[in-house]
Amino acid sequence: MYNQIIMKPERILVIEDSKFYMTSITKRLGNVLDCQAVCAASFTQARDLLEQDPDFFAALVDLQLPDADAGQALDLVLSCGVPPIVLTADYDNDLRETLVADHRVVDYVFKQQAHGFQYITDLIKRLMRNRGIKIAIAEDSKSQRYKLKRILETHKFQVLEAGDGDAAFQLVKQTPDVKLVITDYNMPVVDGFELLTMLRRKFHKEHLGIIGLSAEGNSGLSSRFLKMGANDFLTKPFGPEELVARVNQNLEMMEMLDQLKTLAIKDPLTKLYNRRYLFDEGEKAFHECRKCHKPLSIAMLDIDHFKKVNDEHGHDAGDAVLKAISELLIKNTRGSDIVARYGGEEFCVLAAETDAQGAGVLFEKIRKRIQDTRVPFDDKTLSATVSIGIASGHFFSLADMLRHADQMLYAAKAGGRNKVMYEMPV
Repeated sequence: MYNQIIMKPERILVIEDSKFYMTSITKRLGNVLDCQAVCAASFTQARDLLEQDPDFFAALVDLQLPDADAGQALDLVLSCGVPPIVLTADYDNDLRETLVADHRVVDYVFKQQAHGFQYITDLIKRLMRNRGIKIAIAEDSKSQRYKLKRILETHKFQVLEAGDGDAAFQLVKQTPDVKLVITDYNMPVVDGFELLTMLRRKFHKEHLGIIGLSAEGNSGLSSRFLKMGANDFLTKPFGPEELVARVNQNLEMMEMLDQLKTLAIKDPLTKLYNRRYLFDEGEKAFHECRKCHKPLSIAMLDIDHFKKVNDEHGHDAGDAVLKAISELLIKNTRGSDIVARYGGEEFCVLAAETDAQGAGVLFEKIRKRIQDTRVPFDDKTLSATVSIGIASGHFFSLADMLRHADQMLYAAKAGGRNKVMYEMPV
């Protein structure tokens, strides 16, 4: 239906001489993550693969291979700039400290762990999400900033830096999609507490996570940070494992809150806003337009003969049509418009600062595009049309506008369907 960019699956290099372990990991990477596992059962094979094409998202590296010294494969992967996840059958504290000390190593997995495969897939999934997450570091020590940045970039985060609290505040203001700020307490110009206060005036903790840092051994410092609105606190010195664990934990908490909010306001099938959101936000938009004397239009759209699609092709086909029309509505409206699934096969679009003439032109264009759309389903191609009713002009309430749009929709249905009906205000 639309021109789509075909995304290639991420390539994961698996260097492992155990056939059982290699097969198990490969299946999980393909089935759970839709990744392409490229396997090497020896150091020689791994070297040849990396020489041919070193562009791997990550590597799973067994420390012990039959044709190499212990750890040689890890050195090979690191030399090619591929972030490694180390696989080891033998665990000891010296090995752990060696791996943790190298900030280029993502993590290590003890093969005998019962949940090892699950841990690996969860870890790679987290790395994939991290690519789209920006983290700002506020730290006056260049060496500390470098250390933090190196650890976070190994985990695929986009890292921004600031040498004091004021610079960090300006950075976050100019980059509103920063998701997390890691701030030291002792900084020139504006310290960590002042930065925290300034950020919390603009950003709620659900939208911007803040982790405080300090080398001072004052137990009251952490509680003060938390009471002032920080999501978490770390006392220096801390290891890379603890930093990454805290960062991931806070991000996952924020992501869960986002998911809960999304479930509360979005229709799960079409991903459009639901009826509840339409009424809540629509009331605000209605009163804002009346207060500022700006035009407002509301359109009700209903898929013609939708029951016939379900009866002839099944409910999965009906769902495919609903999703296709939803995508088309989003692509042909503005981000400021409220596009909602009103119920069943009915949709509603609230367009602020749009008069009757503008709404008529917009929804006639949308009607034609839906009419011309072909929806692939199994070995068939489905099509659909919509009837549209528009309410524009002066009304006493949002409910009155919706009723009028519904009346216009009924007139479009009665007039033969696949029509746009509205009245020009006098």
